[in-house]
Amino acid sequence: MNEVKRKAIHLSALAIPIGVWLVSSSTAFGVLGLIGSIWITGDALRLIIPSWNEKASRILNPVIREKEKKNFLTGSSYLLLSSFLSVAFYPKPIAVLALTFLILGDTAAALVGSRWGRIPLFSGKSLEGSLACLGACMAIGLTLDLVPFWKALIGAVVAAAAEALPFGPDDNLTMPLTSGVVMTLL
Repeated sequence: MNEVKRKAIHLSALAIPIGVWLVSSSTAFGVLGLIGSIWITGDALRLIIPSWNEKASRILNPVIREKEKKNFLTGSSYLLLSSFLSVAFYPKPIAVLALTFLILGDTAAALVGSRWGRIPLFSGKSLEGSLACLGACMAIGLTLDLVPFWKALIGAVVAAAAEALPFGPDDNLTMPLTSGVVMTLL
């Protein structure tokens, strides 16, 4: 049930790529920079100040993972950082597509993987979840039509691989950054 709550919050982050699409890149950059620096600073302080961590953990307990409680930044910090970096380094259509891959693809992976995942991959991930991520990302690339479909398809494969493979600190950071750089280079 906690994973469903986490992913409901994750889905609310669709406001980020929608907002990025609707405003100028410089406005998106400034807003994400401000919100991200406030959130990430609070998250980092939570790890440094035990009393802050205790209060934050009580509030976030239904949606925070065990490893995030004492040792790691929350997934929200990585999502905000990757949003900021995507807007900074990628053309707007690619930033929007890469962030939407993250939000919907990662949600599909988690929900399908936790419910129907039987074939284990890496770090608690499942083949079923990773295939759900790939399918969601491919559907996003086809539906949004922001870049040529062949480019979106390759970006979707890269995003799904970044979700499945255990590299980087968090897939909320690696999914959009790796798919975005590949689509930009193409």
